[in-house]
Amino acid sequence: MPLAIEQIFLTGRFHATRWNQSPFEDLHGEWPPSPWRLLRTLAARWFEYARETGDLETTVRDRLLRALAGELPTFHLPTNATHSSAWSSRGLKQYQPTELTKSDKKKGEPWVKRPQTTLVVDSFACVPISAPVIWLWPTLDLGKDKAAIELLDHLLRRVTYFGRAESLSFLRRLPDDAALPDPNCTLLSAPGAGSPVLVPTPGQS
Repeated sequence: MPLAIEQIFLTGRFHATRWNQSPFEDLHGEWPPSPWRLLRTLAARWFEYARETGDLETTVRDRLLRALAGELPTFHLPTNATHSSAWSSRGLKQYQPTELTKSDKKKGEPWVKRPQTTLVVDSFACVPISAPVIWLWPTLDLGKDKAAIELLDHLLRRVTYFGRAESLSFLRRLPDDAALPDPNCTLLSAPGAGSPVLVPTPGQS
């Protein structure tokens, strides 16, 4: 059976900066969600799981991550998902700190250090709560590896955000008998085509 993970963005927005991009300059953001970001998220949640359960064995963890990295997922993306950007004026504008500077004594201010700020646009993908992102690994069958499946479920339950911290997210593995939609997004290698969505290289450790 294929592996399928359902992802819901609880605020209807996915905030994430593309790989090798400055968050101050990335007007489009990451879309679709990066498979490399998912692997990093699961690896980070394993440390939380290990601390809570006392299970420090890494064999199952490594086996699970290698399996997920061994095949690129396809996606079923919401067809009505859109991107906000600076030019569409749907991005959130907020001040970000840049550097600490001393107060001006000539103005009678007390001696303190204050952060300077700059106004940036926080771009995001609009993803309706009612239209989840479905991650699909068509030929990845973890059914015989009960320990890996159980660990994956534990890790997914511990994910509270995906991308930036304001990007609240809920993930769950879909049951084997779930009716799965057909994928409508496939990741392809396109050298020189712009800033990429980062993925692991299948077949490499």
